[in-house]
Amino acid sequence: MCSLPTLPVTINLPPSTIPDGAKSPTLFFIHGWPDTSELWDDLVSHHNALGYKCVRVTMPLYSSSDFAFCGRYSCLGYNFSALADMLAAAVREGGGSEDDPVHLVTHDWGSAYGFYLMAKHPKLVKSVVTMDIGVLNAGILGPVDSQTIRNLNFFGRKYQFFVIFIWLMSIIPVVGHVWRFLFWTLYCYKHGGTTKSGDILPSSCYSYWYFQTNARLERFIRWITFGKAGYWGYPDWMHSVDLNSFPPVPTLFLFGKKKDFMFHDDEWAAGLERRGDGSNAVGFECGHWLMREEKDATKRSMAEFYEKIGLEFCQR
Repeated sequence: MCSLPTLPVTINLPPSTIPDGAKSPTLFFIHGWPDTSELWDDLVSHHNALGYKCVRVTMPLYSSSDFAFCGRYSCLGYNFSALADMLAAAVREGGGSEDDPVHLVTHDWGSAYGFYLMAKHPKLVKSVVTMDIGVLNAGILGPVDSQTIRNLNFFGRKYQFFVIFIWLMSIIPVVGHVWRFLFWTLYCYKHGGTTKSGDILPSSCYSYWYFQTNARLERFIRWITFGKAGYWGYPDWMHSVDLNSFPPVPTLFLFGKKKDFMFHDDEWAAGLERRGDGSNAVGFECGHWLMREEKDATKRSMAEFYEKIGLEFCQR
């Protein structure tokens, strides 16, 4: 099996003014689509000044420097299991380990990537702040059923299939350059996050492909086995995942309420506070990019969460 490529890691060390004898916790930031690690500039600057060590990565093929045919990454992208391994390597490169786990901060697809990281390498993560993407009714890690698909409005919302089509066309040499321009013109200008037009690549849309194809494969297997397949066909590490208590670490879920549809289960979000480990869910009157639309509220919620789980040393 070919070895996986490494992710570019940016490390921001805290100032030398943290309290004597205190160890700087490491925040590990994972962005989603169609952003890059620049999404976190403000939160990294803020937490770095408070004494946190901040580590962030740009996911494969999300940046204009990661052209699919330059040889660094596969033009087909990577499935969630492979991305989990790549992130685990990045966590270790950033100084994290099983003995010194990191605190994840994730958004959008970055939350799904983070979930897989926690499922496959659970000892590397101590807590998670997940933004706008929560745990679905077995929709990200477990078997997918028809209700989950309906809840996500994937059939009513055709954007994912449009994005997949653009991605499939983009992996064709030469033709892909034309589709890159079309992709930006028709979609990203209206829906893009913080990324500039030159950085938005159709090649970054591979996660939609892997999610949708895996979902349909799972549904087909469950259909032909009359719903008895369970985790049949899943790798061994997936069998140990308890979806009823996932993520298995203290979790802060922040989400925007002003969206056409939600990417989480209300029951899961309501159950976070009942855990008694500092977990909570907080909704803001904003859209998808809440770290930009509700900057102060986001920082305040994170500060309260970190205090609850024992990171009191940080300056206020």
